[in-house]
Amino acid sequence: FSPGYTLVGSADGSLLQLRGARLFQEVVCHSAALTSLVPVGLDGVITGGHDGFLCRWSLPCKARVGIIDVNQAEAPEALRRHANSIRAMDYFPTDDAQNPTILVGTVCG
Repeated sequence: FSPGYTLVGSADGSLLQLRGARLFQEVVCHSAALTSLVPVGLDGVITGGHDGFLCRWSLPCKARVGIIDVNQAEAPEALRRHANSIRAMDYFPTDDAQNPTILVGTVCG
């Protein structure tokens, strides 16, 4: 991500971009705690929240450019029994830039 900035996920679902100790920008990303984030390129980030959503953001324009609801995904029965919260994730670019691999850890309940 851009040098000189720090990204922080907050309990209210916001993504805070800090420059030093000052708030540079705030983006409301989730309806519950933002629990995981990974940078994508120089100006993007994927966030995961307690609300069960993965969202891809373009930070210069504060725009969500992609979304996945883990609770609506075609998944094994174990994932469909309870609401899922995103707890951890990692991003792996592929040769096909439109279809990267995202590894996601969840907690049910």
